[in-house]
Amino acid sequence: MLRGQRHRGTSALRPAEVWAVKDVRFELRRGECLGLIGYSGAGKATLLRMLNRLIKPDQGRIAMHGRVGALIGLGAGFNPILSGRENIYVSASVLGLSKREIDANIDEIIDFAEVEEFIDIPVQSYGSGMTVRLGFSVGTALNPVMLLLDEVLAVGDIRFRVKCGIRIRQMAAHSAVIFVSDSMQHISAFCTRAMLMRHGQVVVDSLEPAEAIQGYYSLLYATEDKSGTGEVRAESISALGSHRTASGGIPLYYPGEPCGFEPDRRHKSDGQGSNPVHRRS
Repeated sequence: MLRGQRHRGTSALRPAEVWAVKDVRFELRRGECLGLIGYSGAGKATLLRMLNRLIKPDQGRIAMHGRVGALIGLGAGFNPILSGRENIYVSASVLGLSKREIDANIDEIIDFAEVEEFIDIPVQSYGSGMTVRLGFSVGTALNPVMLLLDEVLAVGDIRFRVKCGIRIRQMAAHSAVIFVSDSMQHISAFCTRAMLMRHGQVVVDSLEPAEAIQGYYSLLYATEDKSGTGEVRAESISALGSHRTASGGIPLYYPGEPCGFEPDRRHKSDGQGSNPVHRRS
């Protein structure tokens, strides 16, 4: 279980200081996946670092029970001089695995990362894709009670991302997962709950990820620059032709599959009247 609780203190900020995360409260249990979304500066990364105990909160408390695994900056902690095998032992030890556990899992780690031919040469000779694969493989070998994921599906080739998605689904069945991503497709596909943050505070917290996603796009529409005369405005767009849906009823399409969209247009006026009307095209 994860629980963030607001502190009763009233410490004032110094001039030019801001709260990176403020008044965030939630609980999360095994089998649940919380998606954290928001634009840059929303506080997602700071919250994840606090949950991973990299930084301490100035106020409030964080209660976590069980082993925590975090995938933040895949491969960032590797020593370039050491071999891939040596880095597995070092990184897995930092994550909390004993040598016996590493010995029992090392073949699976190497196999998943697909670096068998290069496992005994220095990591500095690896390409970025190989380093990322090895970092993800080590991090997910932990079988944690809580799993913190930060944009892990934003790197690597498409085949590796598919493998990562399958592994995340398997782990989410028995772990409490917090998933940070700017891909609304991934949030919709993996998360049972979503939280939208802005300026360090929670704007939307819903068991329907689609509601938080709608809020995410609403923030974009509220701040984007507008162009045109304003005579006609698209109020919404409906997707047509798909019989498959993700959570929240969001239509799903496969690459190369034809799709259609129906905009709901709002006209400024109809004839001589001043009341707006709606038309579909």
